[in-house]
Amino acid sequence: MILFPIIPIYLNKTKNTFAFLLFLSADLTMPIPTLLDFKLNPVDFNRLFGFGNTMLILLITCGLGEICIKSGLTQSSQGVYPSLTGPPSVYVRSGYTPLLTILRKSGQFLRNKSLYLTYATLFCLSPFSGFLVGAFISPKLYLDNKYTEVALNKLRNIHSPKDFFNILAEINNDSLQAKNTFNNKYKKETLFFITNGKPKDVAISSIPAIPVYSGVYTLVPSMSWGLKGQLYSGFDNIYPTIISTLDPHLLDELNVKWIAYDEVSKEKLSMETKMFLSNSNIFMLAYKNYIMPDQEKELLYEIYHVEDLTACLKNIPRMTGWILVNKDGFPIEITQKLYSNISLFSSESNALQYLKKLQRQHQRLKNLLITAQPILIKTTKEQLAQSGLKIELEEKG
Repeated sequence: MILFPIIPIYLNKTKNTFAFLLFLSADLTMPIPTLLDFKLNPVDFNRLFGFGNTMLILLITCGLGEICIKSGLTQSSQGVYPSLTGPPSVYVRSGYTPLLTILRKSGQFLRNKSLYLTYATLFCLSPFSGFLVGAFISPKLYLDNKYTEVALNKLRNIHSPKDFFNILAEINNDSLQAKNTFNNKYKKETLFFITNGKPKDVAISSIPAIPVYSGVYTLVPSMSWGLKGQLYSGFDNIYPTIISTLDPHLLDELNVKWIAYDEVSKEKLSMETKMFLSNSNIFMLAYKNYIMPDQEKELLYEIYHVEDLTACLKNIPRMTGWILVNKDGFPIEITQKLYSNISLFSSESNALQYLKKLQRQHQRLKNLLITAQPILIKTTKEQLAQSGLKIELEEKG
């Protein structure tokens, strides 16, 4: 955003068509992604993946054309091409190889401004093209849902140009509906979070999508969202630990201000956690309503606000602590044979500071995905004792 005013000046001065195309792609997809990309996932997903896919295709198609223009390939006679590895004046003679033919056509295409602008605009604006590109480049993200299956079935019914444009419009409408599925299904609940959530609040819910689509920072289960699964460890114990224990020390550390349960999830809580949740001085019931996650199933959904935890932090011993684990959830000190015990920390920041120390001592750790994860202290100690292994939890602050 700081450099944005400089960009038009640079483009006007250099007249670089490829730079203009990259700017056009960024300008059209970043500020208003709800209109211009594959609409099935939250905004962050589109910005990280949809924009990258678009940039890659533009680089391949128009980047090659720009090389052709700069090298003079479009001016060559049949059978003679400029050398792309030597000076511009050096020519090599060859037949019409497929690669050189593609390069030559790409350069000619870019010289036609009307075709060039039409291609850029349609490619950047069309969710249909975003869907096709995404399905090709990131199949795991785009091809594992019911929406994509329906879209592919529609594409098989194209038999004429008219069919193509009609189905394109249908896919576009389907994508917009899919984007707003949760907002439409849980309008009152999302509106509650939008109205009452504060910028630094953190939420956790048995139905994570409700606060997620409300714009509140939300702790979500591992591998439940395409974005998190691509960027983060497949093992994540934060969500299940908090939602099952409500450890006040963990709630305070992560600034969890909103906790929400549907009646089925709430019933599965331990008796101790249920009693703790019923303390209105700590968890104030702020909202309740019946929702329908399934068409024939109505559930009571309750949202609690976490009140002042000062007294709890003084009087209730912490149930959880933090350890360092690898991407599969195993203690890094044991798997890498760094230490005979498992170091236990009272906060995530202390655990990560210890990780930095280990990485300075053991350079190979920098190539591993290591995260700090909370564990139940009492349960873990019991499991280690039962295992017969001479491994203990060693508290390090």
